[in-house]
Amino acid sequence: MREDTVSLTGIDDYGYINARVRALKAQLLRPTDYDRLLGEKTVENLKIRLKDTVYGTDIQKSEALYSEPTRVINNALIENLSRTTRKLLWITGGEPRLYLSIILGRWDIHNIKTILRGRIHGVDTEKIEAALMPAGVLDPVRLKALLRDKEPIKVLDRLATWGLSLPFVVGRELNKAVTEGNVEEMESYIDRSYFTWSLSRVNESTPNGELVAGILRRLIDVRNILASLVLIRVGTRPLGRIKYLEGGTLRKSILNQLENTENLETAFQVLEATAYWKPLKDKVKTSLPVIERALNWHILQLTYASRLSDPLGIGVLLSYLFAKETEIINIRTIAYGLAFGLTKPEIREDILILTE
Repeated sequence: MREDTVSLTGIDDYGYINARVRALKAQLLRPTDYDRLLGEKTVENLKIRLKDTVYGTDIQKSEALYSEPTRVINNALIENLSRTTRKLLWITGGEPRLYLSIILGRWDIHNIKTILRGRIHGVDTEKIEAALMPAGVLDPVRLKALLRDKEPIKVLDRLATWGLSLPFVVGRELNKAVTEGNVEEMESYIDRSYFTWSLSRVNESTPNGELVAGILRRLIDVRNILASLVLIRVGTRPLGRIKYLEGGTLRKSILNQLENTENLETAFQVLEATAYWKPLKDKVKTSLPVIERALNWHILQLTYASRLSDPLGIGVLLSYLFAKETEIINIRTIAYGLAFGLTKPEIREDILILTE
């Protein structure tokens, strides 16, 4: 069996899996590599520089399909990430594969929300495609098929015909929200469905299950915080406008305070009493994407800490996965930053570099 074909059995031995993962980790970019990438002045030069990295083969293949350098890089990153996640699924079985699939599922919900939101708002197909991350069940081939559907309800119809094991339920409530063009309700339903599906499959009485559940609950917190800040940023009090996701670690009193907040300064004061203050304390004047990345960085650091405490646990696998995803987003951020004429300091502020 080729390694780009998902195994039906895999191996559930964390010692074997983590040895394979450590070999993959050695291929990740280092801070010095980022210094060189950030030193490039144009997207074309960045593309050439990437040929000397693990993405070189993907860049060359992508050049045969596209001429515009930003699209070449984006397609190469997509192909590399998709191949990497397929490889991880191929080498895992049992509990490791279950937990890996659960964490990868968050990209399926990201991709479906991105496609549906784009179709509802009439966004150009190329712009929708540029925002996708094919790391879950929905691989590049399936995502391209979904992008051929111009009507959002047709996207759901196509998903239903495939009969895939998706990390959310394509049910009546979702169909109603999409038919009515209600983006907020659509996204809320998909998020709630994913976290309900995921947490129901995790055994929190074990160390590995506890870690995965902890990641999921922090991701719920991130969703709730960002949903609040989106409204507060434009001077709108969230009260009655947000369906907060249940199952996170934030106390209800914190969410109640955020609901009644009308400015960012007050919202950040509320968050001072939470575990998220450290990554947020200097971000009150930055953009929401930067705030989101800071929160995700916090989750990534916690995963790395768990890996050190249990070298034979799921943390090794998940910390590599998060680091790889972060690397892909970093390179994409550099490429688009150069395309839009951002300065090196501006781009550097938007990327996250592991130093361990």
